[in-house]
Amino acid sequence: MPLAWRRDNVQAKDRIVKGLSKEGPVTAQPNKCPNCHKAPPNRENDWALYMPDDEAGRCPHCDRSFSESRTGRTLAGGVPPILVFGISMAVLCGLMVWLNTIFDVLSFKEDPGQIVYELIFVGFVSAYIASGRTAAKLKALAAWAAIFLMAMLVYAYRHDLAAVKDRVLGALIPEFGTTAAEDALQFHVGEDGHFHIRAMVNGVPIRFLVDTGASHIVLAPRDAERLGLKRERLDFNRIYATANGPVRGASVRVDDFRVGPLRLKHVNASVNETPMRESLLGMTFFNRLERFTVEDDVLTIHWAQR
Repeated sequence: MPLAWRRDNVQAKDRIVKGLSKEGPVTAQPNKCPNCHKAPPNRENDWALYMPDDEAGRCPHCDRSFSESRTGRTLAGGVPPILVFGISMAVLCGLMVWLNTIFDVLSFKEDPGQIVYELIFVGFVSAYIASGRTAAKLKALAAWAAIFLMAMLVYAYRHDLAAVKDRVLGALIPEFGTTAAEDALQFHVGEDGHFHIRAMVNGVPIRFLVDTGASHIVLAPRDAERLGLKRERLDFNRIYATANGPVRGASVRVDDFRVGPLRLKHVNASVNETPMRESLLGMTFFNRLERFTVEDDVLTIHWAQR
């Protein structure tokens, strides 16, 4: 602590102990602030130890200068609080009128109640600014205004941000797909060279391998179990020819089949009798679409809007 600074503060403390201020005598008890009448927080008779360098002569309790009197209070720089309040009211009201001229949100004839509420709010903010530490409070208000503005921007662009999220997921996890249009989805080829599509089957997420050579949607036994299709209750009465020879399957019907915004009802499928690595998405699904194309390792599916 600089010696001169400490000496000045000790002299200020001596004036307080004697009950003096710049405006004249003050009513205060020794070793207490002349404004809030509170003693130092820890060690008595040593106010200087609890004052930052830029706030010499201020009480750590009420944040007012030791030279302030209750009847003649001023802010830092000698500005009366009522003047700061008036300036704040004028600036904020001017800002409100300017914004209303741009966006034309309020009408003085049709929305008098809303205008009164906004004026009351402006009054509270102005009183908050004028209550002391104006610079710090303006910084705090600016921070809250920035947070509010960011929240409004996020809300206004929520649909665009959702599209960005879908694109990011589509790039990182191709099976989720990306929205190409209101009635189209695109799926990029996977690392294994195949297309994969994640669908919600009766509310259960299932990962499918796209196989346009398969005539049906074929569910792997473990995926069928997740859908509540018990093996012992299924009738494996269908024969399918595969590259590994004929296999048996059980016919089932899926009530709800969703891929992104696409929703299909009452889709025919089958459950494979032997274990499979993953379920197959065959022509039973693609025949329900308006069309599908494959270009540059991108599968695009289109459906008719209803």
